[in-house]
Amino acid sequence: MRHTRIFFNLGLLLIFFSAVTVAVVFVLPYSRLIGKPKLDPRDFIDEPNADVSRPTVGPIFSGLKEKPSVSDKSFYLTIQKLGIVRAQVTAEVPVDNQRPEYLNALSQSLAHLKGTPLPGQRGDSVIFGHSSLPFLFNPNNFQTIFTRLDELRRGDLLQIDSGSLRLVFRVENYGIIDNSAIISDFRSVKPRLTLLTCYPPGFKSQKYLVNTVLAD
Repeated sequence: MRHTRIFFNLGLLLIFFSAVTVAVVFVLPYSRLIGKPKLDPRDFIDEPNADVSRPTVGPIFSGLKEKPSVSDKSFYLTIQKLGIVRAQVTAEVPVDNQRPEYLNALSQSLAHLKGTPLPGQRGDSVIFGHSSLPFLFNPNNFQTIFTRLDELRRGDLLQIDSGSLRLVFRVENYGIIDNSAIISDFRSVKPRLTLLTCYPPGFKSQKYLVNTVLAD
């Protein structure tokens, strides 16, 4: 009887720890979907008829004044609220899971999406990075750096540094977006910066997006 009770208790402990593991690995990440807004590329169209096929620095539409922009092959992103300080961003990285430049860039840095303008130029400059299970988050690890991206709220600030240039962006919109969404549909004539990662953290079923506008 004593041995039976011991095995019974061990079985209960095993079931308990299995349930906790399932909750941590699967349930908690997906619980972050609750209450998150669903976005559409049309949410980011400033002027539907504007030609944004060739990103340039102003003066351009809507009386925008000329703005400085990044011109280096790499620059730095800081988001104080998330503990991210001067995280390196590699410019002009193609999105292709099979290409070594894509895999190498994301293992050592954040990546600026090739074909989108550089920060400070008109249009949506897109930076993407990895996320992971929430308990693995480390702002200094590029495998987990965007895990807490969904904690940013409207009005939060982030900055881009490139040499002596500093650009400050203000969060304007955020939410979940389908994997099928086409980034080039984010048509904007204003200098914007979009942060993108897989969502929920640790999974690839959707994407999470934070859209920011260059602060005045």
